[in-house]
Amino acid sequence: MRNKANTFLVFSFICVFNIGFSAEESRLLLNTHSKSFKEKLIDIETISKGLITREMFYSIPVRNLDEDPIFKFLISDSTIYAMQDCQLNVWEWNDTAWVNRVKDNYKGWCIPNYYLYKKNIIGFTGSGFWTSNSGIYSFDLDSNNWKLINVKNKAPHFVSKVDFKIGNDTIVSLMVGGFEKHVNKRGEKINSYGFDLRVNKWFNVESYFELNMFSNFYTENVFDMENTVHVLFKEYHLILDKKSLTFYYISEKKMIDYDFYYNFNSSVTCIINGEHTFIKDEVPANAVFAGTIKFTEFKNVKSENQKNNFFLWAMIGLVFMFLFGISLVWRLVSSKNKIQSPQKSPVNLISIIAERTGEILDSNEIDLLIGIDNDNSPDLRRAKRSRIIKDVNIKYEKLEGKFLITRQKSPIDNRYMLYYIEK
Repeated sequence: MRNKANTFLVFSFICVFNIGFSAEESRLLLNTHSKSFKEKLIDIETISKGLITREMFYSIPVRNLDEDPIFKFLISDSTIYAMQDCQLNVWEWNDTAWVNRVKDNYKGWCIPNYYLYKKNIIGFTGSGFWTSNSGIYSFDLDSNNWKLINVKNKAPHFVSKVDFKIGNDTIVSLMVGGFEKHVNKRGEKINSYGFDLRVNKWFNVESYFELNMFSNFYTENVFDMENTVHVLFKEYHLILDKKSLTFYYISEKKMIDYDFYYNFNSSVTCIINGEHTFIKDEVPANAVFAGTIKFTEFKNVKSENQKNNFFLWAMIGLVFMFLFGISLVWRLVSSKNKIQSPQKSPVNLISIIAERTGEILDSNEIDLLIGIDNDNSPDLRRAKRSRIIKDVNIKYEKLEGKFLITRQKSPIDNRYMLYYIEK
């Protein structure tokens, strides 16, 4: 029975391949702090074939320097949406200006990529300001509200790192980070997850790689086209042929900090430091076989001790009550002499940061100083860094009448920021 289910699932994906992409859906990523954007060097009308005008492109509501500069656009026919990275605002062009369709104050989640599905904008949930989660978020274009899609089964917690679309109804996360860490050795299988939007169910994504270089998939440079997916790392270029579910790779060193890229169904235009690069929807002739991928259903695991579940939960409850009672008694006895542990509040951080008065720190040094250097996700660190610096400056301004931390561009590379601790 299990083999029949798996066979049916694989057959359904083959049908999905034949459906193709939704009409003319394309994506755009823009670094609003880049020289190309600030000096209006990007010929957006030519690149977008007239879908995006210069007025539209260069009037995007840029955020302040303390927050992430990345905007992600989603374009379908004549409708254009722009999403701020790690913010749940949804900007729509209304012929004369950008209008934010989100009325409520949603915060906290960094969605890796956005997709259009029926009358919704959807994406894998990613890392938040203080936590991580796995799910599918959906923005209803009728009600203008975000929601978490109700699912028929539950995937383990993960943070999607490389995701793409197959057909109109399926999104796949090629690799995961966050709670699940995978060490890929030669020939070993790596598991990830995908989501079937037709039936709101998760499924397994099993990747088999012949090269151990693919053990770390932390990247944002995923180019999703009709027949292939291209993932660019600093030292190699990974390609997935969607129809054969086969991986290929090319060893080549690349810069991956893009000023801008436009992802069509059939090609991608990238700009790095003003230089243009083009990627076609094909497997390059010099690409080498790297592995395969397949989709399977979640296994329905039934406990052999199902009849004893009530007893098990009762015992867990008794143990919890016992431990809670001990904790309560200890708190009552020691409450008078208890010295509370210092918390990482703005006041505590001010005294720590003030010890570095007059110094100029880079992003890694400031992250270490404020205690967020252990976060794996660059998006999460940027969001936390911005929030913590803002809180510290607000508190310090009340005490001293000025900000404690100010930002300035690196004199070596103005894409990067330095942090000056005021005297």
